[in-house]
Amino acid sequence: TTNYHIMKIRIKSKTTMSLVVAFAASACLGSAQAAWVAYHDMGGVTGDSNANFVTYHQLAAAETSTDPLDTSAKSLLIYNDGTDTGVDLTIADANGMDNRAGTTAPPASSTPAGDLFLTAGLDLSTGTIREGGSNGSGLTTYTLTGLDANELYDLAFYGHRDTTNDGAEEFILGGADSATNAASGGIINVTTTQLDIRNSASTGKLIRWTDINPGDDGTITVTMNPEFTNNSNILYISAMRLEEQVPEPSTTALLGLGGLALILRRRK
Repeated sequence: TTNYHIMKIRIKSKTTMSLVVAFAASACLGSAQAAWVAYHDMGGVTGDSNANFVTYHQLAAAETSTDPLDTSAKSLLIYNDGTDTGVDLTIADANGMDNRAGTTAPPASSTPAGDLFLTAGLDLSTGTIREGGSNGSGLTTYTLTGLDANELYDLAFYGHRDTTNDGAEEFILGGADSATNAASGGIINVTTTQLDIRNSASTGKLIRWTDINPGDDGTITVTMNPEFTNNSNILYISAMRLEEQVPEPSTTALLGLGGLALILRRRK
C-alpha cells in the first residue's frame, strides 16, 4: 500500500509538471500565426522574371513608356507558398506606371534595401510606379486592409530611378495604433519620414516601419508626397515588402516557466 501511494504521488507530480510545460509552451506560441513575408512589385511588366508568388500591379493599358495604373485591390500572397495573406493593397492617385528600360535597378547588397529586397523571384530591373510631376495629384496613398489587429507588422518600400535628385519626398504612416519608424534616414517622428529615395540603388535607402499595430479595423495607409520640397519632383516606387512579425514570448509564458522552475526545485 505504501509503495502504491508513493507511485501515485510521483505520477501526479509528473502530470503537474507536464501541464505546466504545456501551459508555458502554449503561452509562448499564443494565438499568432507563423510569421510570413509578402512582396509586391510595383512595376510588374511583361518580361519580368517574378516568381515565388511575388504579386504585382497589372497595367490598365498597353505597355508603352508610361501607362495608367490599375487601381483595383491586389491580394498579397505569402512569398514562400502562395497562400493568401488576407491583406489587400490599393494605390490611389499615382500618375501611372513607368516601364522605360534602364531607368530602375535593384538595390546594392549589404544596404538597408538590399538586405530586404534582394530575394529570389523579385525582379526589380524594370518598372516602377510614378508619382507626382505635372501629371500627378501631388499625393499618392497606399492602403493595406485585412491586417490582423492581434499581430505586429514590418512594412518597407524601395524605389529607384536613374535621374537627378530634386529634393526630399515625404512619407506618412496613418491608421496605426503604434509603430517604430525604421527608415534609413530622414526620420521626423514615429509616423513621418522626409527622405530623397529617387537615386538610391547604390545606397539602398529605405522607407520602413516595424512593430506596426494596425488597430481594430486592420487598416493602415502610407501617404507619399513627392512634391514636398519641389512641386515638379517625381517619385518612383519599385517594390513593397510586408512581414507579419514573429510574436515575442508573453508575460504569461514567462510566469509559467517560472512556476515550472519552482516546482522542479521543490521536487529535488
